[in-house]
Amino acid sequence: MKRLGRCHVLIVLLIILTIGIDESEEVSFVVEDRDGNSSLTATVDVDVSTDCDKVFLIVVTGTGPFNNVIATGNTGGAFTTAVDPDEKLQCNMATIKTNAITSYNLSITITDFGDSTATTKNVTVTVKNLVIPNIGTPCTVTSDCNTTTVAGTVCDTIMSPPVCKLALGAFCTASTDCVSGAVCGTGYTADICLCLEDEISSR
Repeated sequence: MKRLGRCHVLIVLLIILTIGIDESEEVSFVVEDRDGNSSLTATVDVDVSTDCDKVFLIVVTGTGPFNNVIATGNTGGAFTTAVDPDEKLQCNMATIKTNAITSYNLSITITDFGDSTATTKNVTVTVKNLVIPNIGTPCTVTSDCNTTTVAGTVCDTIMSPPVCKLALGAFCTASTDCVSGAVCGTGYTADICLCLEDEISSR
């Protein structure tokens, strides 16, 4: 048997080192709209039921497998991710309507379990043709208010005359929308506002 020369040994070592190199790449992703264009903004039309089937397509590059998390901005769990066959962002139209929010700023984080890398993108979803009941309309009882469009609407009988307002715990955008003795403030997360008891007025 012939002995390997020094050059042959170096070549063998180089091959071994090359095979052992980790060719994995850090996870990255591109967000595309329904038309396949790279975009961080999308629109959901409440009059088009299929708009929630695919709000964004999420094209991920990396080792895999991947985990998707909507980290912030997902009020009421209105948005979810799914695989069909590519990653995509979907929405629940019923929740979109009851939230009565015209714009969502979502932070999406994707983690690559293959190499433990992660990356985040912020996307904006604008809601079109959303019917928001006129908070402040006269009422006698809660059934006089539009409770199906905006969850948590009640008849505030403390006001004179009584008007429709948002009850404690309901999603809100302004304190004037909340019932007497409540203010619109941050709830269980820093970016979601709820009607909360006004500590000053309750003293």
